[in-house]
This record gives sequence, C-alpha cells and structure tokens, in this order.
Amino acid sequence: MSNGATLFSERLALREIEQGTVHVELWAQALKKANGQADLAKAHYMQLRAAALSKEAPALLLKQIRKGLADDAKLPADYVSASDLKKLIG
Repeated sequence: MSNGATLFSERLALREIEQGTVHVELWAQALKKANGQADLAKAHYMQLRAAALSKEAPALLLKQIRKGLADDAKLPADYVSASDLKKLIG
C-alpha cells in the first residue's frame, strides 16, 4: 500500500476511535497487544484497521463502481428514445 493510502487508512481508523465506532474484534486485539493501555491500544488499532481497510478497499471500490453504473443506466421517467419519438411523431 502506498504511503498516501496508508495515511488515509490510518486517518479513517483514528476517526473511528474519536467517534467511538471501532470494530470490536480489532479493538480487543489492540487492547490485548497493548496490555490494556488505551493510548497504546489506539496506535495498535490504527495499524490493525489500516491493514484491514487495505484488504477491504478493492471490494468496496468495486461495489461503488457497480452501483454508479447501475444508477447511470436508469433512464428518467420522462425519457423517450429517438426511435420512440419517431413513432410518436410519425
């Protein structure tokens, strides 16, 4: 993972900590590794979560791309194709 991607993942992990929305299993691992010291656990959590995010990112990106393509493929309710317009007029 590039330095930019690592920094982004670590910032996301830090935001999770600040918001209190950590992944419970990863937080438990971080606390265990830090012998219960919360400050040290935060650093461990950021590393663990950054690694997890790097594994999840391709699947999440693909999901977003598929959703975007599906949304773009939807025609507006008032859409009329050129061939349908010719039929209506002609």
